[in-house]
Amino acid sequence: MNKEIVSIENISFNYSGEKLLENVSLKIYEKDFVGIVGPNGGGKTTLLKLILGLLKPVKGKITVFNSTPLKGRTKIGYLSQHEYIDFDFPVTVKEIVLMSRMQNKLFKNYSEQDLIAAENALNKMKLLEMKGKKLNELSGGEKQRVFIARALASNPELLVLDEPLNNVDIFIQKDLYELLVELNKEMAIIVVDHNTEMLSKYVKEIACVNKCMINSVDYHKIKKISGENSVIISGENPEIKFSGELID
Repeated sequence: MNKEIVSIENISFNYSGEKLLENVSLKIYEKDFVGIVGPNGGGKTTLLKLILGLLKPVKGKITVFNSTPLKGRTKIGYLSQHEYIDFDFPVTVKEIVLMSRMQNKLFKNYSEQDLIAAENALNKMKLLEMKGKKLNELSGGEKQRVFIARALASNPELLVLDEPLNNVDIFIQKDLYELLVELNKEMAIIVVDHNTEMLSKYVKEIACVNKCMINSVDYHKIKKISGENSVIISGENPEIKFSGELID
């Protein structure tokens, strides 16, 4: 059995006095490919930030790579929901990817190992030939691949992507998911996406954060039901069907 890398046990989190997550539990293992779905404001991004140690739960326990989230996140590559960057800034694709190698390197040159890691990440995202281009020369889908490559350049064991396919068409989404399937052979992946139809074709498990109604027909099994706000369905490339809308 694959090793457990993330353990979330009965966590709750409040925002502005309101409960956003309550008694949520989740376990992630090596080589997992987990899709997270749920309504806007339902706690998906909050859950990712708790895993990364950017937020702390009001109760419950989170372990990441047998350590605290703050220490464990050194093994995580993260792409946030909104990348705030000036697309006209004169920086190359390779320079952007190298940014993830900047730990304690302020005003220092990148090492040969850094350069190799950046090129490996670009190659995995099929961007190596574009390494000298500027961001404003790329398409929307290519820009997203650059940001994923930046997350990969730190050589993570877990890749966490918060809505990486926003504002790209269905064909680009398909291409990106196929790249993620290849990456999943090397690392675990958590991806948040609203497109459940696309998501269900590629991921191994789906976690529904917040209340949702699920048609359980054709599932191999229900892996785990934990708390009122978390349901995880497992099965190899499950066909996910929702009976009704996700609701708050």
